[in-house]
Amino acid sequence: MFRTVSTRGDMADKKRRFDKRDFNQMAEVITQDKRDRAGRRSDKEAIWKEIDRQIAMTPDCSFKMSGGRAIESKAWWPEIELPWQSQALEVLNADSRRMMFPDSGPWYQASVFMTDEYLARADFRSIVAGDSNEVPSQLDQDNANKLVEGFGRHFRKQYDFRGHWDELNAEAFKYGTFAGRARLVEKKAFIDTAKGVVPENHKIPMLVPKCIKNLYPDDRKHRMLNEGIMVAGSVIDCWWQALKDLEMAARKGSQDPKNALGGWMPSALKGIEPDKNGQVEVLEYEGDIILPRKTTRSMFLPNVVVTVIVSSGGASVVRFRTGMRRSYIIHSYDSEDVTTPYGSGPLMKGRPIQKSAVHSLTLYQAAGELDVERPVIYSEDDPYFASTGGPVIAPGEQWKTSQGVSTAQLGDGSSQFQSYLAFQQQYADVTGVNAPRLGAQTVSHTTAFAKNAEMQRGQSRTVDYVRSVLQHPMEKWLHMEFELGKAAIKDTLSFYIPAYQGAVTIDKDMLPDQVEFEVYGAGGPGEESAKVQKQQAALQSALQLEEFKLQTNPEATPLDIEAMQKQILGEAFAESDTFFARPPEDVSMGVAADPGVSSPIEGIPGAELAILEG
Repeated sequence: MFRTVSTRGDMADKKRRFDKRDFNQMAEVITQDKRDRAGRRSDKEAIWKEIDRQIAMTPDCSFKMSGGRAIESKAWWPEIELPWQSQALEVLNADSRRMMFPDSGPWYQASVFMTDEYLARADFRSIVAGDSNEVPSQLDQDNANKLVEGFGRHFRKQYDFRGHWDELNAEAFKYGTFAGRARLVEKKAFIDTAKGVVPENHKIPMLVPKCIKNLYPDDRKHRMLNEGIMVAGSVIDCWWQALKDLEMAARKGSQDPKNALGGWMPSALKGIEPDKNGQVEVLEYEGDIILPRKTTRSMFLPNVVVTVIVSSGGASVVRFRTGMRRSYIIHSYDSEDVTTPYGSGPLMKGRPIQKSAVHSLTLYQAAGELDVERPVIYSEDDPYFASTGGPVIAPGEQWKTSQGVSTAQLGDGSSQFQSYLAFQQQYADVTGVNAPRLGAQTVSHTTAFAKNAEMQRGQSRTVDYVRSVLQHPMEKWLHMEFELGKAAIKDTLSFYIPAYQGAVTIDKDMLPDQVEFEVYGAGGPGEESAKVQKQQAALQSALQLEEFKLQTNPEATPLDIEAMQKQILGEAFAESDTFFARPPEDVSMGVAADPGVSSPIEGIPGAELAILEG
């Protein structure tokens, strides 16, 4: 099979062809790259495996084994695993969810670039039929912002968006790094038509959590030439799949390498031998790749997605796509090394402390058992014990012996329990999951301020992590979701806008070309109350100055009191517009007030409130 691929740089206007030998070379480069990345992070994989065992609370019984066989003399030793790691993960996930997403109200804001081109093609009057719910019929900045926010909300309501972020955060807390992938997925809907209810597939943008244990990011974190030209990194995803599923997908899929759903090479699947379960290992490489050649100079291929099957017969490229958008979002809890993409999370820091605590608690419990059932010393020459096999330790047992019986003197295990308590406090200090975050009540004489301060100190690192997530990966996802959402529209799309309490129907032309997203989440502990107090103080000062302003300059523009009311109520209620009724009719004149007619505000001399129609 021959494919034509365009390259950029000094070869931007030229096209080069490559054949089966090039694909074989490409498969070899990708599989070797995956092996190299796996080898360089083998120490981290051992840590991740240990953390999984601790979270599952599976005791480590390796001290009872020797050469793969159980040691009989150690069979009585207690098997313990503490719940600290699992408990910390639960608390960290709950706190991060609360800080990212409020129970009600928005957690981000869209700002549309109101270009002349966009205003010319987007007619808001055609989007909404009627204005019975006070839906605007003209497009302005606020309308465009709410349109984009409702557009994204429509897609996020169709899957467990917040649950997916819970899984991503859990990956960061456990392994120090999370990875998500932006995908257009098909969702089956049932449409009621004149012919009855018929199924129809809709595409929606979805953020799919990926396990970092099966993902190999480029560990050359910052790759650039001396001139500052950066070569973008790559990501290799790895999984096992039935060969028959891949063969079916290749037969039905497109072979166009520029189609996101295409790039299949059915002939490359012939002769591949799966394992005894019919499975093959699949590697999917996404990013830039340099294809080395022996006879001619190497080829640089940007933004490619290459699918490689690894079997007993070797590696083969079975799918090749070019010109694809980057789809991965990778973020670290705490980056400790500029040379690696992997970070360090709270559970990675708590792992050795819990392991040490388990060791101390195991020794303490073993000492307790030995103290209760101490080893017995007796004479093997005693005829009674010789016939019975030794003294039986039980209440009321009678020993017929002339030699006497005694118990062994053992050490005190209390020092091990003190070590356990010290490790417990150290674990709370290292992970930040202290007693108040676990719901423990502080001493009764502690003030409410002191209790709140203690809680905030424990959450400070989680607050910093959530802020970094909101400012980078979450903002990046909203941009990706918007672009994928536009690509998913076939003809028109209908969705609900809560701010207008009504549904709209749009096509692609009614969406802007460029949007900026500001993500602020739900705020950290104590931030919301401080923000409200600051707003109230600012509002009070503004009203006091309003009276002085209008006294000195009666023709000055008054404050828009209704806008201030909407701002205050909008932060407390999701549907605050319902509090503002239509202007009442003027009873004395028998007609409604005209737009722009003002009436004095009681308590603020000279201040006026504009009553606008609709």
